[in-house]
Amino acid sequence: MASPRRGRFPPLRIRAAHLAVLTSFALAQPLFDILGRNATFFTVRGSSRSEIVLFALALTFLPPAVLLLVELGASAIDPILGSALHLVFVAALVALFALQALKDLDEPSSALLLGAALIGCAAAALYWKARSVRTLLTVLAPAPLVFLALFLGSSQVTRLVFPKHVSVRTERVSSRTPVVFVMFDEFSTTSLMDRSERIDARRFPNFAALAADSTWFRSATTANGHTEVAVPGILAGHIPAGQPLPIAADYPHNLFTLLGANYRLQVMESLTCLCPRSLCKTRVSESTDDVGENVSGSVHALVSDVGIVYLHVLLPDPLAARVPRTDGRWGNFGGRAETRNASGPARAARLCGRNICEFTRRISAGPRPTLYFLHSILPHEPWVYLPSGQQYSGNVHVTPGIEQGGRWRDDDWLTLQGYQRYLLQLGDTDAALGLILKRLRSTGLYDRALVVVAADEGISFRPGQPARNTVRPNLPDIAFVPLFIKVPGQRKPRIEDGLARTDSILPTIADAVHTRIPWPVDGRSLLGAQLPRDGTVSLPDQAGNPVSARL
Repeated sequence: MASPRRGRFPPLRIRAAHLAVLTSFALAQPLFDILGRNATFFTVRGSSRSEIVLFALALTFLPPAVLLLVELGASAIDPILGSALHLVFVAALVALFALQALKDLDEPSSALLLGAALIGCAAAALYWKARSVRTLLTVLAPAPLVFLALFLGSSQVTRLVFPKHVSVRTERVSSRTPVVFVMFDEFSTTSLMDRSERIDARRFPNFAALAADSTWFRSATTANGHTEVAVPGILAGHIPAGQPLPIAADYPHNLFTLLGANYRLQVMESLTCLCPRSLCKTRVSESTDDVGENVSGSVHALVSDVGIVYLHVLLPDPLAARVPRTDGRWGNFGGRAETRNASGPARAARLCGRNICEFTRRISAGPRPTLYFLHSILPHEPWVYLPSGQQYSGNVHVTPGIEQGGRWRDDDWLTLQGYQRYLLQLGDTDAALGLILKRLRSTGLYDRALVVVAADEGISFRPGQPARNTVRPNLPDIAFVPLFIKVPGQRKPRIEDGLARTDSILPTIADAVHTRIPWPVDGRSLLGAQLPRDGTVSLPDQAGNPVSARL
């Protein structure tokens, strides 16, 4: 009886190859496909090339290795048990692959799950009985290596694994003016305003205090509605053609290279890696202090986020709706709890979220001019903070009313509730700005510094419309963002209602420190500029098509 079983069932090395083929089709390739088209998933974590390669190798070879070890353990107990378990693995992996093919059919989820399970069982039976099926899998043995090679060598990830050499060219700047640039995230101008279109000083006293000493560009607009494009565009003064990644190789000329030769750089990027390592030798990701999205390089965080991405790839829409959303953020899809690490008065204030306190601690008066740059994921979702800095209890990372894809349900109450939570966290953002301004004043830098406070893009709260992706009805919400610029020594407030764009921030900084930008930029300095009071505002939608309106 043993001899026929050995003849029918493939030897160990062939079973291992078959498991590798099936796991590559069921697990690795779908993830390689979606992550290969969204390499920012890795850039926001600051993943090195070795970490990305290790991730790809683990995804390719670890699942089949684990299944094979389990099978070997079962075979050590009883060879028949090991063979049966191998068939179970074949059925399960084929079912996973089949479910991805069936998920878009207009059928109930239960029917799709049952259909995938039946396909898996039928495939396992054929695998057991038909030598040709086993031969086909053997022929497909190179597939895992092909998928791995395509991911590392022919996707967006290729630019991270094999980055272009960046020749860092810094410019000579004689100015000794400190530059402080704070960029917030997902922040619409109108949310700061009262009915008279002034800053609501009762709700947002620190933004009002900043406006009292600076120029408020009340009609400022962003150049792009997506962080991974908007932030590099602001720092470089232009957005290159194609699909650039938010890395120094794709934006070799930016604010950091402009000032890096003469300025000390205190840079805290959250979702970008534009400061070359030769200038920013130490990187502080948001995971070191407190992270709105908790995008860290830890294995646990990566496995959790990849698992949630895979569930969205795998499951039919009704079931995927029960999984944490992945749109509008680049990590912490599962909503791991945030912590606020602080000491002293800041700890009592509980306002150290999303790198605010770490940035504040770095501000000091020294002999060398310094660029202080912070991109903080405030007041970006998840909305978890009260104006006091305290966090809600419960599963607050779930936002009722926003569906996968980032669209609000056509529900006035749920949309209003989301807006109220956003405003509460905006109160926390105001308090965070207050800590930074207080530190600038206590060190004597505030009067001497060029201070820029801006946001990368807005957010919309319109029932039935996308929260972030630009369409005609929500264009004003996404396009108009806060922009405050305080030049050294400025004491009088000014409101500028002419149309300004955030890609003019870099030329404005260059103007303020009396240097020229040696590469083409789209914007121009806002210092003393005569800005048009009306014109066309345009942002690309998710497909890259312009959405425009005369405003």
